[in-house]
Amino acid sequence: MIIIDPAATLYLNHVPKCGGTTVVDLFCRAFPAAAVQDRFSLQGAQTLLPSDLAKKRLMAAHLPEWVMRRRLQPDQKIGLARSPWSRFKSIVQHYLRDIEAGAPPLHTRAFFDALSRGDRDAAFDTISDWYRHDSLAAFYAADAISAYEDMDALAQSAIERIETYDLIVCCEDIDTLFPVLCRLTNQPEMDAPRLNDAREFGDASCEIFGTDLEARFKDVVAYDYRVFAALKARAEMTAQDLRTALERRPSYRRTIASRAFNKLDVAVEANEPMAAVGWDRPVIATGGRHAGRYGLRLNGDKALIDFGVPTGQRLFVEIIAWIGGGLAALEGIRLSINDQPVTFENCVVEDVHDRCSMVLIIEHAPIVDGFCRLEFTRPDTPSPGAGDLWVFSVRARATAGEQTAWTALPRSAAARR
Repeated sequence: MIIIDPAATLYLNHVPKCGGTTVVDLFCRAFPAAAVQDRFSLQGAQTLLPSDLAKKRLMAAHLPEWVMRRRLQPDQKIGLARSPWSRFKSIVQHYLRDIEAGAPPLHTRAFFDALSRGDRDAAFDTISDWYRHDSLAAFYAADAISAYEDMDALAQSAIERIETYDLIVCCEDIDTLFPVLCRLTNQPEMDAPRLNDAREFGDASCEIFGTDLEARFKDVVAYDYRVFAALKARAEMTAQDLRTALERRPSYRRTIASRAFNKLDVAVEANEPMAAVGWDRPVIATGGRHAGRYGLRLNGDKALIDFGVPTGQRLFVEIIAWIGGGLAALEGIRLSINDQPVTFENCVVEDVHDRCSMVLIIEHAPIVDGFCRLEFTRPDTPSPGAGDLWVFSVRARATAGEQTAWTALPRSAAARR
């Protein structure tokens, strides 16, 4: 039974187009940033020095099982899966996105050349030549594709290796499983952020995905459907085991509430696991008034930050944030503390070049049983560079007094804090 331990080593088989970015981002928060290796090439994985590998606790890049077996000895393994047809459509949509961006994938050129000619038969005849390298079988087999005489042998090896995984997460089940994964990693429970589905590039490409082509695809990659069936069965079993084990653990809320503080800066230490979900991993600001601070960027439609406070105390909270798009962007942002809405009417705001920097002071924030949750939401994810929300610090301390008020500090006072 898998229980995440930051001192253990974890391998996450990040199979492309299986909801991996959503899952990987969540697991990365359960480990110190310096112990995570999640962005490097296949060649980089095979050339990484043993001394560097020894420092890592989470490996979550696009590394097939056979690469992991050569380089790592993980304590636990998590795998990702998705129905082959749904996954194939996502692959094609993302490749079409790459083509529009001027970076066509070379190994699928014949496929897209045939599509551009309107020759769908020729396009899908090429699938057997290149899809196998991106197949589920290729990511779970014990050895590289070159070690197998045919795809049936590759698939059989993958099916055998699947039984060695502690947890399998199917993309189709992410919405229901994501809160469980949050509990597994000792993080706030929330709904899964929106998946990276390339929806802005998907409408026109959907014309090529007819039922006749799905039948042909299923025939061409029948081996991958067998692998997916094994993954699905393993996913159902491991998910049930996980839920049963988590029922015996203290609730996340109780765990966080037990970590009371007198002063907190959530984003100060990028090397510490954070009780935050729905944010990009911390980055350090290199310029402007926030230079040197670690920032969290909202990467979906909702994000949470949780922390504990002394039971029975009122709270004084200071939030320093940056919002792209200027003051108008504030209209789409909602903030609440323990489900109580907070307005931005009295915050200190500096609106320069369509960018809004603000300091929001909340006095006597509502506290329930030593637990405090900040929740940021927006109705729709903005286009890149417009309406981005960054939080650079959240400081809080217990305060005396009975009066409830929402107060803004003068800018000079905010600068001294």
